[in-house]
Amino acid sequence: MLKHSRPETAKFGEALRKSLSLAAGGQVDAAVDAAKSEGLLSPAAAQWLKGESLAPREQALWRGLASLSGLAANDPRQPIMRAEIEHVCGRQANAMALCQKAFANPAIAGEAHALMGHCLVALGDRRQAIEAFTQAVQALPQRGDLHAVLGSLFLGLGEPRLASQSFNRAIALDGKDWNAWFELGNAHKALGDKKAAIAAFSTSIEINPRYADGFNNRGATLQVMGADQQAIADFDNAIRLNGAHLFAWLNKGVSLNKLNRQEESVKAFETALAINPAMGEAYHNLGLALLKLERSTEALRNIEAALLVEPEKTDWLLSKGNALGALFRYEEAVAAYRDCIDRNPDKDDARINMAGALQELAQHDKAIAILDDALARRPGYPEAQWNRANSLLAFGPSREAWEAYEQRLHLSVYEKLPEYGLPLLGTDDIKGRKLLVQWEQRFGDVLQMLRYIPDVSKQCEAHWQVAPPLLDLVKASFPDIAICGREECPPGLDTRIPYTSLPLAMKSFTPADIPGTTPYLRASEAARKKWAGAREAGRPNVGIAWRGNRQPPGRSIPIEQVSTLFDSSNLRFVSLQIDTTPEEEVVLKRHGVADLGRDIKTFDDSAALLGQLDLVITIDTAIAHLAGALGCMTFVLLKYGADWRWLLERSDSPWYPTATLFRQSALGNWKDVVSAVKDRLAELRPSA
Repeated sequence: MLKHSRPETAKFGEALRKSLSLAAGGQVDAAVDAAKSEGLLSPAAAQWLKGESLAPREQALWRGLASLSGLAANDPRQPIMRAEIEHVCGRQANAMALCQKAFANPAIAGEAHALMGHCLVALGDRRQAIEAFTQAVQALPQRGDLHAVLGSLFLGLGEPRLASQSFNRAIALDGKDWNAWFELGNAHKALGDKKAAIAAFSTSIEINPRYADGFNNRGATLQVMGADQQAIADFDNAIRLNGAHLFAWLNKGVSLNKLNRQEESVKAFETALAINPAMGEAYHNLGLALLKLERSTEALRNIEAALLVEPEKTDWLLSKGNALGALFRYEEAVAAYRDCIDRNPDKDDARINMAGALQELAQHDKAIAILDDALARRPGYPEAQWNRANSLLAFGPSREAWEAYEQRLHLSVYEKLPEYGLPLLGTDDIKGRKLLVQWEQRFGDVLQMLRYIPDVSKQCEAHWQVAPPLLDLVKASFPDIAICGREECPPGLDTRIPYTSLPLAMKSFTPADIPGTTPYLRASEAARKKWAGAREAGRPNVGIAWRGNRQPPGRSIPIEQVSTLFDSSNLRFVSLQIDTTPEEEVVLKRHGVADLGRDIKTFDDSAALLGQLDLVITIDTAIAHLAGALGCMTFVLLKYGADWRWLLERSDSPWYPTATLFRQSALGNWKDVVSAVKDRLAELRPSA
């Protein structure tokens, strides 16, 4: 955020204002000394004024300042001095009337127009003020300060090009005018010329290194350019000069947040609010930083405070919706997004986020409708097409859905894949191609798509990028395919395809088209030997995974709720979590659960361990895909707004025939899911 300076007055006007201010505060001697030092007082006038008894403030101003000028009654500057006094005293109408009379005198007409401009600025009429200062600079073209004032007025009215012309004229007359350089920087930034803005701010700082706003505004420009580390250095300099610099603290917080230094960012915003507790932007940005820290309740409270302080900032309703979504209050989030859209029809990201909230509520028809609205307003919008694909796929695979799903490759938040000089296959025929299958997304996505290896291998020459944790498992499962590293591209290939584009290339346009033959993965011989003793004889062995990454949200189950399953004494439970917390370890130990997950190093290890189990119970994580690909009997526990891979309202999966799906009946209700699983466990018998 930039801070603008106020227009300067003529030198004699500034000196007079200083004297007036001192006199108004009762500092008569100081007022006289200040006026005398600027040549505004004759020795006789100074002597008389110092000996005068000044009682009421108004009398002091009128009687004292009548003598301050030391001008003869017939001096041509007398009307300007009187007008200046009226202006400083807040009587703009009187001052303007005196200026009008002075226009007829060529000797003082320029000053009169300038003072008229200042009066108009005080009255809030900047357009008329521009006309007055234009007249002033025509009469006094060598007065750089008047050009600078005119530039500030143009800048304040959103006319930066005219402003920059005026500032350049001021600088041509006085290259050491640091304020003109400062405002020229503001004009360049408003014109989008950030490099020129940086240069102008830097010159201003060189001339006046004690001006905090110069550092702040240069930092704000660097921030927009993405140079946040440099920007923070400037904000710190501004704060060093002025510890209560509101905008420097605010801007520093924004840059720290962008650099994912959220704890420091929060402190900066809190400092800004200590300086000005009524600054909506500080509350809003504090809320955004707290969201990143997953302190969602505090985030919502601050965003609501921001809207309370500045209710006209209706675009902040988007942030309110995001905070509500982070708290799994999706219905309220939808309402906030709707409110945002109604007040800001062009806010397309609110439509995208609203669709996401509707998907969490399993309301895919409504999600598609709002995304269609976004696409009608902005055809080809990648975020809308990709989100629409997620809802379409929830109803089942189709050509339309898979083609729209390709838009993920064009999202700003999507990790850009290396191109290697190869075009994407897209909708072209795969037959006869020399293909690079590119790693993308997460392990679960890749595990799901490895099913296509046999069919792809029949139609073309393919090289498969595989990340190290999957390498041994893929080699054991498909010993005859060409494998390369996750970042490698062998020579001689002619096209590339990301893993989750394979259903489009292989025309999986209905559930029946999905290669459902399982198992299509198998652990290596070495891994099977390593885990051969993991099974306990005499009772069913059940593996369980209850927690995944934080994203996507809502899919993990607190171990306190899962632990009710462990009460079945006729079952042996095995933890598949590779990252159990100390608190979880206490629960596992209390219930006699074997914590084998800590010994898993690769997916080959996981596959071998799963092969020793009678049942796998897991949330929607890579374990679910691995167990399904191995043909294990698998219970998948799904949140209410489940991922598209599990379709809608069904307990089976065309992707994994041996999987049974247990879905939340209401948002956040894991109790019924766990209870349903517990009922099914009573039927479990150990395998031979």
